[in-house]
Amino acid sequence: AKTLEVVDKLTGLGDNLEGVAICEDMLYVANSCTADWSTYHTDVKVIDLRTFKLKEQLTVGLNPNALIEEDDKVFLISWGNYVDIGYSLQMIDPAANNKVTELGSATRMCATDDILYLTYSNYTNPTASFLL
Repeated sequence: AKTLEVVDKLTGLGDNLEGVAICEDMLYVANSCTADWSTYHTDVKVIDLRTFKLKEQLTVGLNPNALIEEDDKVFLISWGNYVDIGYSLQMIDPAANNKVTELGSATRMCATDDILYLTYSNYTNPTASFLL
């Protein structure tokens, strides 16, 4: 598109909104931390795109960041606190009332054809992994 038009705004959702993903007419938005990074949050906001209203707030791992939709599920990477709580890969299942399930650890992800590709690189250990 050559033009961009803002048609609506939804304010007051959080301090530091990060990743977004759309699944089944719902927008999932990660709220990572306070504006000064002093406190990490544990919530993902779910916005109904038909009404553009907050539908619910999900409790997830500390410092939620990246979101992606694949195969009618939303995958989330939370970044922890960079000290003693590490990266966390979670799955949000809209068909199960947005149930959040911990899957393991990952730092980055992408998806295609119902396959989730992951990398994991721990900031305290320089060894990196590529997972499929």
